[in-house]
Amino acid sequence: MKMDQWDRTRKASRAKSTQSLTSVRGNRQDCNDETETLSISGGEEFGCSNIDFESLVGIDELEIDRSGSFTDGSPSLSDIWGWEGPNGEEIIIQCMNNGVRFLDISDPTQPINLGFLPSNRLEAPWCDVKVYQNVAYIVKDQFSGVEDGKGIQIFDLMRLIDTNVYNNAPVSFTSDNVYTGHGNSHNVAINTESGFLYSVGTNKCGGGLHIIDVKTDPLNPTNVACSGADGYVHDAQCVNYDGPDTRFVGDEICFGFNEDSLTIYNVTDKNSISLVGKAFYATSSYTHQGWVTPDMKYLLLDDELDELFERTGPNPNTRLYIFDIQDLEQPKFSLFYDHPAKSIDHNLYIWGHIHAKGWGGTNQSVANPPSDAYAYCSNYDSGVRVVNIKGIENQSLSEAGYFDVVLDTGTPQYEFTGAWSTYMTPSGTLAVSSIDRGMFILTPRMAFNESFYSNRGTVGVTLSDPKPIIEPSDPYVFIIAGTILAGLALLVAISVLLNRFRKPSSESIETKLGQNIK
Repeated sequence: MKMDQWDRTRKASRAKSTQSLTSVRGNRQDCNDETETLSISGGEEFGCSNIDFESLVGIDELEIDRSGSFTDGSPSLSDIWGWEGPNGEEIIIQCMNNGVRFLDISDPTQPINLGFLPSNRLEAPWCDVKVYQNVAYIVKDQFSGVEDGKGIQIFDLMRLIDTNVYNNAPVSFTSDNVYTGHGNSHNVAINTESGFLYSVGTNKCGGGLHIIDVKTDPLNPTNVACSGADGYVHDAQCVNYDGPDTRFVGDEICFGFNEDSLTIYNVTDKNSISLVGKAFYATSSYTHQGWVTPDMKYLLLDDELDELFERTGPNPNTRLYIFDIQDLEQPKFSLFYDHPAKSIDHNLYIWGHIHAKGWGGTNQSVANPPSDAYAYCSNYDSGVRVVNIKGIENQSLSEAGYFDVVLDTGTPQYEFTGAWSTYMTPSGTLAVSSIDRGMFILTPRMAFNESFYSNRGTVGVTLSDPKPIIEPSDPYVFIIAGTILAGLALLVAISVLLNRFRKPSSESIETKLGQNIK
């Protein structure tokens, strides 16, 4: 479904005379607070609130040479990450469907296209990258026939900090190494505090956690473990746990987003990885990705397909799911927040917390990081939505701003186009990966506003409580099920007796079991 839609969209986008695919530099624009719009690129209007435009590196400029044997079709963007160079350079690593681009956005109005690294695999829209120390690890989720030798491309980012690169940009690069312990991979998560990389959705151990030591020798990583417990993992966040569950403080914990559940692993002992807890929710369609709050009490989760398949009613709003993880052994779906816009959601990050912990390509914690009170949500056709999460303890969230990277059509769009993901630099510049347009460089006005821990009162829309979910692991499920069946049997018996004395009614009662959200 995605592949077909992406192919149609890329071709349609390039055919639209009203949609520019070229770059825009030196034309900074403030969002108009009254109209909630700004105009760039020949008069195109983009919806916005509290986020200003710095520049756009268009897809025409980002496109990597397609004459090689590993490409076919039109260019598209996917994941994005960043790295802080030794002199404070703010480098963006932009995934493409046939490689990655490196850009210096230290001056957000004049981004420098430093060069590109072609992929060593067949073209595919799924590309992911993360950074440990000064090394980038790049994966692609596409079978290449012979999988050996095409696992993780490894690139020494220090090679970018060279006057020859800047003077001759854009430059074509080659990998420094390739990790061959697996073939395709959907995603990588790196715990920068422990020095372990977790490659997920690979062709090994059922697509579970493929664990790699990148600390000992970052350019020559080695496999240390592989766990298929709970099967395929689509994405993950792995941390040195310092949350409220004192039983696990100091342990290395992974939060896995496993298509239909949030699954928590204890990966401290790589020889004895264990499942700690697991949580479900009734409208699960594709549990995609998520992030823990700064206090590690809650986890924000996006389901990529619930707006398409599992939610009732026409044109549902984008939904953000909130899990209470204060007890890691019994995580539970607690609340949800509906964005004002209507679209599919994809990735979200709390960038202030990431930089405060040194998780975001900075090699160390940032002394004055952006605010940790905001989650930056990439919601495909409704663009980037910034959610103020500091009221989560009081069941209250609000939208703090947005920038829609897709031109407004006036109707809800539930398509796999628009914002794939974001990366915020330590200075507060936000790079947005737009699948079919290019990389938008923006400045959120709230980037340094407040702390997650300040003024923890109500900040906006009250969240909704879900009705209870009966999970397969619930010890009382059989008792409850037996009671329900007995009740149904009694109702059937009564119905049979009543039908002896009256005509069948045209009215019926529909019982909905397990539906927890309207």
